Amino acid sequence: MTYLDFTLIYNKYKNYIYNYVLKMVGDKVVCDDIVRQTFLKLYENIELIRNKSVIKSWLFTTARNEVFTQFRKETPARSFFRIKIPKN
Repeated sequence: MTYLDFTLIYNKYKNYIYNYVLKMVGDKVVCDDIVRQTFLKLYENIELIRNKSVIKSWLFTTARNEVFTQFRKETPARSFFRIKIPKN
């Protein structure tokens, strides 16, 4: 696959990936970041993907993994603010 193929793939799947991620995260800003990261990974690895039939599953799997990574990054901060400090 070539980098020209990347543009075609991006245009074909960007809305599907965006909607998929948005349903999981519920935040448009976070969603934009995850979708951007997903397609950046595709761009970086496009030469390694030889079979066009796996592109769709590769994108959705990568997007899901990016969502999980985002949740792992956010969890400690969220739990920190939920800690209740007892009053003396």
